Amino acid sequence: MVAAEPVDGDDTGRHVADLLPGLGRNILQSQHATAPKSGVVAAATITLNAVPDTSYASCGDLSLAYQLFGEGPVELVYAGSFISHVELFWTMPEFEAFMEQLGGFCRVLLFDKAGVGLSDPVPACSHAG
Repeated sequence: MVAAEPVDGDDTGRHVADLLPGLGRNILQSQHATAPKSGVVAAATITLNAVPDTSYASCGDLSLAYQLFGEGPVELVYAGSFISHVELFWTMPEFEAFMEQLGGFCRVLLFDKAGVGLSDPVPACSHAG
């Protein structure tokens, strides 16, 4: 499980990790999401050697980078690692082959977690001691 970071300026006690399940569901249910960084957001369908477009979805005050690709009855949300980003993943042949296989029977939402990769950094918060 990913350690949750407080959402800056949010006094309800919600954390970024608490917002992610709904965010994934909202992106998968629609072909468009808000895109404060990139302007236009559209779902992409993966084909051999094609890299899906990177889009941005709002998560509180943050924008999370994501790619949506594939077709099928299964909806899969894949959170990227902490050492790369959604566009750099596609430069690795093993990752590309794996995602192309998943995209053959799943609708895949690949995203960078808050503070990682192409997503917005998580604002520093002070902890009262």
